[in-house]
Amino acid sequence: MSSLLTSLLLLSTLTLTSAAGSRSILRVNPVAAAGDATDLAVDLNVTNFDSVLKDTPASYAIVEFFAHWCPACRNYKPQYEKVARIFNGPNAAHPGIILMARVDCANKVTLPSECDTHICLYP
Repeated sequence: MSSLLTSLLLLSTLTLTSAAGSRSILRVNPVAAAGDATDLAVDLNVTNFDSVLKDTPASYAIVEFFAHWCPACRNYKPQYEKVARIFNGPNAAHPGIILMARVDCANKVTLPSECDTHICLYP
């Protein structure tokens, strides 16, 4: 009975460990975060907005429209950068699928007219 209980306990520990590891890419590793301060979200502006979105090899793009002074946007930034590491950059887990980009609307960026009709507010 004791060996059965030990086996079940070991099995449940392995199951919990593997389940926790499946999302580990979204967790912040303090050692890796300190050494890798590179932000992989592409900053878009007036000069590169159209060209970056047209020339990207990615099938899709997620563009964050934010204001650098906005507290909610500042709180969201680290999460957006984590997702950008998954899709952008040389060590991306899923490269070439989605381009993660952003536009700081507080810089009075003039965007294409298509964006004006769809962006009402941020964040």
